[in-house]
Amino acid sequence: MLNSFYAKAQFQPVTHAKDNKTIFTNYYANGKIKSIEKNGWFAACGMRIDTSFYYDSTGALIKTIVYNPTMPKDGTGCHDAITFITITKFKKNKIISIKKYKEPYEGERKEIK
Repeated sequence: MLNSFYAKAQFQPVTHAKDNKTIFTNYYANGKIKSIEKNGWFAACGMRIDTSFYYDSTGALIKTIVYNPTMPKDGTGCHDAITFITITKFKKNKIISIKKYKEPYEGERKEIK
């Protein structure tokens, strides 16, 4: 019965707001969570914040992305913001790679080595 429900169901993205953040939850057709992502406010601009989680269709964690927005000392607004990003990939519950990036609000993401 449950399987037939999932086969017929239409899993739509779910969005809700909490603590001045918008949380987006996306689903696979089988009902498993595909991703949980957060947008929020930093220096009066909306941007990705906190940790986003990504799963495969079985529900296993495959990637996290941590967004850490910062403001340079001489920055005056969100267009001066720089986000430090850490992308961690997983396979069978083990970390297989970690990459770090620096991304200006207005500019290209560059890997930090």
